[in-house]
Amino acid sequence: MKKLIIVVAALLLVASLSSMLAAKTPQELVAELGEDMRSMSTMELQMDIDFGEEYLIIDVRDDDEFAAGRIPGAINVNFGKLFFQATQFIEDKDTEFVVNCAVGARSTIAISILEELGYTNAINLEGGFNDWMNSGYEVETDHGIFVKQ
Repeated sequence: MKKLIIVVAALLLVASLSSMLAAKTPQELVAELGEDMRSMSTMELQMDIDFGEEYLIIDVRDDDEFAAGRIPGAINVNFGKLFFQATQFIEDKDTEFVVNCAVGARSTIAISILEELGYTNAINLEGGFNDWMNSGYEVETDHGIFVKQ
């Protein structure tokens, strides 16, 4: 009986280790979540804005990241609070809106959470704020709007 228990325990340990080795990396998980997600490039967003399109832009970065610079007009809903505060900013679940973070990982996860909550028109900003800023588009801070030279 003792040998049977040891064998079963060893098999369970091997099975557990196998499943851990097969676990996804954070990058793989984000890529998988983003496969069927609507997205747009920073260039597409800027072009739409230039042509008068108005978007609700939800920035899910931390408060200090947001304060340091953001897409003009964006509102900050910290990633960790989004699940609980989404309805305060997006009442109609069919509203079209853009979600951004620094590079696109948090926004991808945020949109997958929002979709689970019933939101149907979230758009992920590819490359996030970093791509926006590096493209030379206007950046808003608490001190005004700037353009990277």
